[in-house]
Amino acid sequence: MYLSTQFTIGDLTQLLSGGPVMTVIAINNKSTNGQGTVRCSWFTVQGEYRHHDFLPETLRIFQVVDRKDRLSPEVLSALESLLEQAARQQAAQQPTAQKPPQHFQFGNADIAGKPPWDE
Repeated sequence: MYLSTQFTIGDLTQLLSGGPVMTVIAINNKSTNGQGTVRCSWFTVQGEYRHHDFLPETLRIFQVVDRKDRLSPEVLSALESLLEQAARQQAAQQPTAQKPPQHFQFGNADIAGKPPWDE
């Protein structure tokens, strides 16, 4: 199998079974076992750098959707509707907050209103 058409250096990949997102750093079309491998690197949760050679059959290209214009207008519209509906439901469930009367302590007296030094 000629791997350079399937993976490119810099591709984001992930094992088919899951795990961290990795970056392709090298492609070895023939390794010692007669099969090609893809060398990927990643950082662990602890921030340690790791790399390993994987068989290409164990990897998939990791797709990142980070821009609104990559979503179809129908999907974007449905998501916006769901977000608006959730915001309305959340607002309906929260009681309206009443402003507590302002009091301040001056010596042993509890005085209503704003303290004179806040004006």
